[in-house]
Formats: sequence, structure tokens, C-alpha cells
Amino acid sequence: TDAMPAWYKTRTADDGRQLARYFKAQGYDFVKIYGGIPRDGFLGLTSEARALGLATLAAIMALWGDL
Repeated sequence: TDAMPAWYKTRTADDGRQLARYFKAQGYDFVKIYGGIPRDGFLGLTSEARALGLATLAAIMALWGDL
């Protein structure tokens, strides 16, 4: 079975925001984002990370055209 919480996969903007809050609560300084994350999840994660003062590093390919 998959032990990861569903929101950890950041399919939606709300999932992304939850994940950023989780990383902040765990004491992380930054979030590194890889490809394969849907656009809404990416935008939710990056906007919440920014609001929480977490730096972000994205290593993604052009998956959705213009952001």
C-alpha cells in the first residue's frame, strides 16, 4: 500500500498548500519540486511556500504551456 497521504501528491491547489504547510511544520527551509506535478498543485505549493517564507526550487519540464 501507499503510505503517503493523498495530499502529498499535490494534485490540487489545496493539496499543494497543505504540502507547503507540512514542510514548514517539519522545519524545512526550502522545497525542491520535480516534474510530474499537475499545474494546480504546483501553483498551490509555490504560492503557499512563498507566503510561509519557504524558498522554492523547481526542476520541471514545460508540461502545461504558459503558467
